[in-house]
Amino acid sequence: MAIDGGTGEGRAAPFEMRAVGESGDAQERRTAGERARTAPFDEEARRLSEVLAHVRAALGRADDLAEGTADGYEDAAAYLAGARGELAPEEAVSASIELDRMGRHAALAGDARERLRKLLDAPYFARVDFLPDDAAPGTRATPTYVGRFAFSAAGRSLVSDWRSPAAGLFYEFEPGPASFEAPSGRRVGTLALKRQLGVKAGQLEYAVDTGSSVRDEVLARALARGADARMHDIVASIQ
Repeated sequence: MAIDGGTGEGRAAPFEMRAVGESGDAQERRTAGERARTAPFDEEARRLSEVLAHVRAALGRADDLAEGTADGYEDAAAYLAGARGELAPEEAVSASIELDRMGRHAALAGDARERLRKLLDAPYFARVDFLPDDAAPGTRATPTYVGRFAFSAAGRSLVSDWRSPAAGLFYEFEPGPASFEAPSGRRVGTLALKRQLGVKAGQLEYAVDTGSSVRDEVLARALARGADARMHDIVASIQ
């Protein structure tokens, strides 16, 4: 399933066609079911759009930083190569150390930019909502989105690394009692929601909660696309 940006002209409006022999009550029940199934998709499509806007902004800054540090490193390397015979031994050593530092910074900036480019394609693949047992009455479960890399913006964690403690909820538990080891200690509570999300080229393809009748079909499609070995194992393990 992909987000349709078209106008829909020339097509029948969704949920308006009635099957032959279908009663009004049956149609109403079918329509309600269809709407219930599209609710997670619509919610996640809006959230994905917001996250990608933050990723694009971060990528713009990362581009500037990566280009600036790379240019600075190249200029410093050219200067050092040209002045090597004119520098005192201690100055040459100091310049070499500084050049190495600039090279590491340039490499880190390039790596950060590459991670953001990958996030722009698919920032996450799952969502888990966890409510700790010691939460105050009326507290809602906290959603955590799990992806290949962690990403934060505007002081908020928008994506958690798949190796983070909270991400273990997705691999190890079904909705119900759950726990994980946080840096502050063991967290015990309830996994209120476990949702698989398919994102490709920045477009949401599916959003399926555990227990949905289309879950196995969606996971089979994910496996068929040929993810890397680790992701293949993850998808296979939750079937």
